[in-house]
Amino acid sequence: MINKVNELKNLFLSHKAATSAIISAILTTGLVYSLGLLWSQSYLLLGIIWFGLYHVVLEALKNLSRRRIIFSLIFSLPFSFLFLLGTKIGYPDGAFMGFKPLDLVPFGALFGICLAGFVAFLGTIDKNAFTPSKTNALEQKKRLKQWFIFSGILFVCWLPIFLSYFPGGVSVDSAVEIRQAIGESVWSNWHPVLHVFFLAIIINPVRWLTGSLTAGIAVSVITQMILFAIILGYAACWIIKKTSRNYIGYLLLAFFALCPIIACYSVTIWKDILFSGVFLLLFIKLCELITLSRDKKLSLKTTLLVLVFSLLSAFLRNGGVFVIIVLACILIIYFKRSRMLLSLAFGTLIVFTALIQGPGYKLLGIASSPFMESMSVPAQQLAYTVKNGGLSEGEYAQLSEFANPEALAEKYEPMNADPVKGVFYITNIVEEKKAEFLKLWFSVLRHNFWNYVKAYILHTYSYWYIEGPSWAIDLSHVHDDVWMEADFNDYKVLGDVIYKLVHHTEMGNTRAVWGSWMASVGFMCWWLVVSIIVFIYKKRYKMLIPLSIVVVYIGLLLVASPISWIFRYVFSLLLIMPVSTVLFFVKIEERKNHD
Repeated sequence: MINKVNELKNLFLSHKAATSAIISAILTTGLVYSLGLLWSQSYLLLGIIWFGLYHVVLEALKNLSRRRIIFSLIFSLPFSFLFLLGTKIGYPDGAFMGFKPLDLVPFGALFGICLAGFVAFLGTIDKNAFTPSKTNALEQKKRLKQWFIFSGILFVCWLPIFLSYFPGGVSVDSAVEIRQAIGESVWSNWHPVLHVFFLAIIINPVRWLTGSLTAGIAVSVITQMILFAIILGYAACWIIKKTSRNYIGYLLLAFFALCPIIACYSVTIWKDILFSGVFLLLFIKLCELITLSRDKKLSLKTTLLVLVFSLLSAFLRNGGVFVIIVLACILIIYFKRSRMLLSLAFGTLIVFTALIQGPGYKLLGIASSPFMESMSVPAQQLAYTVKNGGLSEGEYAQLSEFANPEALAEKYEPMNADPVKGVFYITNIVEEKKAEFLKLWFSVLRHNFWNYVKAYILHTYSYWYIEGPSWAIDLSHVHDDVWMEADFNDYKVLGDVIYKLVHHTEMGNTRAVWGSWMASVGFMCWWLVVSIIVFIYKKRYKMLIPLSIVVVYIGLLLVASPISWIFRYVFSLLLIMPVSTVLFFVKIEERKNHD
């Protein structure tokens, strides 16, 4: 029997073209059935699908190996299952539909396509890996000039968006920060204090000099555009340095310049923009750090920039300090001969952050971020359980101390925690009785495990389902009495030309003019999974250290994010993933000599 199977396998592999034609035809049939397309609707589309799958399968057969198949299975199985699960969840009501035997058809088609595609992808990486050449002092001087030019190109490319939405995107969250910056409301760490301070030191002086809030906002946006262009320009130059291939850096520069999401975010007043830029720099510096030999002592210069960007990350994102704590532990374990230096440096950084964000903010009268902001998942799980009648009388009474259970059930939205948190904020008892709230949550968990699982699946929907909803851009202008002195409402310097282009992206990831996949939160998260799998496959385990900060950050979102379909939460991945993808093909040699 085994011999016959081997003979059949050898027969198929010896006729790769015919085998590819058969397999691609089967996959095309399954895919067309899954998409609900009628064969008579578009024979051209059918032919394009088959032709594309034929070449994917053929390339996979040419690159077959046991190791590639195993790593492809690691990705394809969970991805295909979770995609199928995503199609079984109704949006926005969150209703679960049951699985049917015929669901094996779309699952099998997607699994087969993913498996073939990933095998071919790994084979392509293996065939096209290259080692960069070393740079001399003259080339380093050239890089500085190149960095300046790249940054200028990015700024100029984003300028039409700024002029079309002058003085920039001012959404509700933007308005909250600006109100704090201009003294219209009390400062709070609900939005990172460092970002509010950044706005304050720019908006207020310009406002005093010109008498215009609009001018102050515009200058703050221009400053953000410049800083962001400098960061992304550096990333493009760094890629050229690492690959020794100019065209790769030019392609990355073009991506940063022309991607509609990046262009729109560059002119939007959100904390996520500068945080994402700093996070990208931290990723790059960690990539440089791991080229150093682990059995050598690190110099202070080597770790200084990593510490600076770690500190900025901790102050530009609430919860960022947890990312830094995990990173510190990993680096201390990895660089065994530099443990004293790293322990002292990161220990000082973490203590400093804790003192400033704790007693320091309190001394300055800055309110801390509410505890309930980090309790999105428990709040959703309790509300879901109440709505489905899973509480005992005693638990119902205990929950009533924190919030009205009937209001929780009424306000519950499967994929948005803000309404439920709003019910808890009415009494805000949770802030005083944090331990009792967590104790109640654990008590309900014991006999409502599946309710908790279902609520969590719904709450994190867009993180694991690439076709889930995704809200990417908000270039609106807030209209209320605070802005009576601002004259920017309905102000479009370039008219509706750029507006119409951006509007397609604003409408969601299915209507974008180009690059709609980039607006998918799920796609960003799955590409992180792909990066991890590829680096493990390539046995480049050191690359997991830079990726660790992204993994921890996404982990925090999975336990504390209020809304899974807000793309700006994962904007840093849109910047890091292209850089990480280029590094798939780069063999970074270990350096023995240190700075």
